[in-house]
Amino acid sequence: MEAICRRVQFIINFNAILRADAVVVPVKPISVMEELRRLVEDRGAKVMIN
Repeated sequence: MEAICRRVQFIINFNAILRADAVVVPVKPISVMEELRRLVEDRGAKVMIN
């Protein structure tokens, strides 16, 4: 049941982000901080929601 709730929440968040004219970049939940830092820097992101 928890997996279904996460999927529903992802869909809601995904659509909200797109409505805000932002970009969604899904990342692996097991990513290390260095990978996330590089991802944000490479894309020039101003905000990251985790």
